[in-house]
Amino acid sequence: GEGFSGAETIYCAFYENIRDMLSREFRTIAGAFGDRANVVLSALVRRVAEQRVSDIIETLLSTELKTIDSLRQRLSFTSLTLSELEKTNGLIRELAKDDENVQLIMGADFFGEACTSLVDDECSCLDLAPDDDALLSASADEDRAIDVLCTNYEEAMRRCATCLDVTALDRASATLTQTILSRVLRLSKRRVNDAIVATTASSTRFDATTSIDDANTQTFQPLLRTAQCIGTWLKRAQHVTGASDAFASVRDELSRNMSTVFDAVAERAVHLIDVKLRVYQHSTDFASHDAACLAERETDACKVVMSVLDGVAALAKRALEATNADALLDEIAERFYALIFMHVCRFKYSTTGAVQLKLDLSAYVQWTCAHVKDVSILGRFKALAGRANVLVVGDESLDSLVRDLTDGSEYIHELDMLVKLRLTALPSISKAK
Repeated sequence: GEGFSGAETIYCAFYENIRDMLSREFRTIAGAFGDRANVVLSALVRRVAEQRVSDIIETLLSTELKTIDSLRQRLSFTSLTLSELEKTNGLIRELAKDDENVQLIMGADFFGEACTSLVDDECSCLDLAPDDDALLSASADEDRAIDVLCTNYEEAMRRCATCLDVTALDRASATLTQTILSRVLRLSKRRVNDAIVATTASSTRFDATTSIDDANTQTFQPLLRTAQCIGTWLKRAQHVTGASDAFASVRDELSRNMSTVFDAVAERAVHLIDVKLRVYQHSTDFASHDAACLAERETDACKVVMSVLDGVAALAKRALEATNADALLDEIAERFYALIFMHVCRFKYSTTGAVQLKLDLSAYVQWTCAHVKDVSILGRFKALAGRANVLVVGDESLDSLVRDLTDGSEYIHELDMLVKLRLTALPSISKAK
């Protein structure tokens, strides 16, 4: 503000007065000491550093920092001090005709080797200002947090560049890069947790009347926006810092944050499907012995499930990058398989009902083929549709089919459970064999 601008002007005037004094004194020294003028100049510079510069910098560094604004102000004055010292040293070099033996006023004498106090303050400011609540407030634009952090990082690097040599600047850059990445990860984790908490209530209200549009708006979209947002944050941070090596561990942590979001979306999507299956699927869908009752199309429950699966898949592909969308849909399919097998086991099946079940399973296989990249998951759905044939065949063909399906199968226990779902009482697989 105005107060700071005024103080800055006074501060710059202090160093300007020192430079004027050095210029005047050196004219006298040069006339009086001739060839030894630079030796005397060094003594004068040393006295100025110890008696005048040291006092004002000590006051600057010893001031208690009670607020973020006071930290920012000290950063500005530290950067300004280093800049003014460099101007003063430029004058000294000019007066001494670049004599390397002449004393200079070195920032490292006051701020530590490589100006560590400046870099430490820059890191503290980058990590704390503005605070996390302000960056993640509900009214804030989704990109505001990363916009502010990237701007602050660039300003910090500009300040460091005015007073650090190349080696020290490289070290400062590495430290500031680690600071911004750590903060991006911290904000990402909080953003994920906030999104999960904020959408919990809406997902617990899922019922048979919940449309996929309502579920998307109230639950899935906020979660996927969060995943999209933290991916964007990392890319922006990587771009502004130009770092590459530092991002290996960051990607691992980001992956865990993404997985947390995807787990929440998958869990809630499958929960919505389960709620609808429990209402729309009836035992009569699979119990009829009358072939005339076969609808030759999926059950109403299956159609409802497909609307949820298609809706979530479309949203994922709109909201996420392809690799992230694939990861999410694989996770949904993995959980959906567990649900659908459990759901199949809720009913008993006539031959006609089993054919109806296979129509439903075929629809689920088609969805998996269209949207799931993990071939092992796709294989499980196809295998389940094949194992469901034990519900279709007659008693005379069952033993042979069971032997064929159990040959090398890792899902014998599932097959055993399916056999027991036939409406006619039959022995378990182990006895049938």
